[in-house]
Amino acid sequence: MRGSIDVLTLSATPIPRTLQQSLLGIKSVSLVQTPPVNRLPIKTKSMYRNWDHIEQLVAIEINRGGQVYFLHNKIESLPVVYNRLKNLFPNNTVSMAHGQMPTKDLEKAILSFFDGTVNILVCTSIIESGLDISNANTVFINNAHFFGLSQLYQIRGRVGRSNRQAYCYLIVPPVETLSLDAIQRLRALESNTELGSGYGIALQDLQIRGAGNLFGYEQSGSVDKVGYNLYCKMFEQAVRSKSNQVNSIDDLLVNAYFNCSFDDVFMPLSEDRIYYYQRLSSVTDLQALYDIKNQIIDRFGNPNKQAHNMFSVVEIRLLYKQSVVSKIDIKQKEVIYTLKNREYEDFEQSLQFIIKSLNMVGLNHRFKQAGSDLFLIYVLVSKNRTALDIVYDCIDCFKINKKYT
Repeated sequence: MRGSIDVLTLSATPIPRTLQQSLLGIKSVSLVQTPPVNRLPIKTKSMYRNWDHIEQLVAIEINRGGQVYFLHNKIESLPVVYNRLKNLFPNNTVSMAHGQMPTKDLEKAILSFFDGTVNILVCTSIIESGLDISNANTVFINNAHFFGLSQLYQIRGRVGRSNRQAYCYLIVPPVETLSLDAIQRLRALESNTELGSGYGIALQDLQIRGAGNLFGYEQSGSVDKVGYNLYCKMFEQAVRSKSNQVNSIDDLLVNAYFNCSFDDVFMPLSEDRIYYYQRLSSVTDLQALYDIKNQIIDRFGNPNKQAHNMFSVVEIRLLYKQSVVSKIDIKQKEVIYTLKNREYEDFEQSLQFIIKSLNMVGLNHRFKQAGSDLFLIYVLVSKNRTALDIVYDCIDCFKINKKYT
C-alpha cells in the first residue's frame, strides 16, 4: 500500500502476529476501554462434564426468563447432545444450529432463538460471528480445551450483552488429560473477566502461542540462528531506519579488548547477571545508567575492574549516541572509529571538523577509506594514557550537533 493511505484495524482480540507488529512499532495501537452502560463482567468458570450439574445451571437461567447457548463443536455428535438436553428439559424448546444445515432450517433456528421461542440453542462455533441476543446470558462451551484463547473470548462475548449477570461455563475433561497450553488458555480466560479485557487476553495469547511462524524459511528466514529476542531488536532497528530515526544508541557498536562483565565473584547468581545485562543494554540516558550503577553497588558492594569496564562501555555508548560514529573498536594501542558517510548530510564538512578537533586535543591519528560508505579513523594511544582515556577525550570531536568553524 502507498504510504499516504491510513489503515484502521478494529479487533476485540488482536491475533498474535498483529499484536506483535504493534509491540515492535510497525503499527500503533489504541485501546477503547469504556464499556457500554450497565454492562457487567461475565462470570467464567471451568467445570467437568457432569450432566446433573449442567441441568441445574441451565434450569437457573431458564427460570429467570433467560436463554442458553450450549456449544458443541462436532457436528457428527451434535444430535446426541441435542437429544440429551431435549430429554432433560421436555417442557422447554430446544433447537439445533450448525453450518451444514440447509439455509432455511438454520435461519429458522436462529430467528426462533432471537424472538425467544427457543430456550436452549445447541450449536457449533457458528455463533461466534456476531450474534447479539440480550436475553441469552448463559453459555456452555463443551470441550473448551480444543478452542484457541481468542476464540473462547469471542464465544464468551455472545452473552452478557445486557444489564443482567451472564455466565460462561468451560466444560473440560479431567485436568491430567489436558496439555499445558490448554490449561494456560483456560486460566487466562478465567482470570480476564473485566470489561474490555480483550487486549490482556491477546497479550497472553501472544505469550502462549508466540508471534507466528518466525522460525520458518518461508516467512522470516533462519531466525533461530540469532534468537527471537535479538531478531525483535534487529527488526526494530530496521523499522526505525526506514522511518529515518537514526543516531540511536542501538545503532552504535562498541568492541573492547578488555574484560567487561559481571563475574560470579562480584554477582554470584546468573539470574541477577542476566537481569542487569538486559537493563544496561536497554538504558537510554546517563541518569538511568547511574541509577542502575548505584543500585548494583548498593546490592553487591564496590564493583571490581570488570564491572567498572562494563559501566564504562555502556557510558561510552550513551555519550557517543549523537555522533557520526557507528562503531568503536577499543584496542590496547589504538582506538578505531568507523564512520558511515552515507547516513549524514555534509559528511565532508563533518570530517574536516573531526580532523581539526583531533589536532586541537593533540591526538595522533590516521585515516582509511574502507569502502564506498565506510571511513575509519585510527587514534593512537600514548604511553601515559589508556585506551579508555582516549575514547572519553574524543567525545566532542565526533558530535554531529557541533558547529563547523
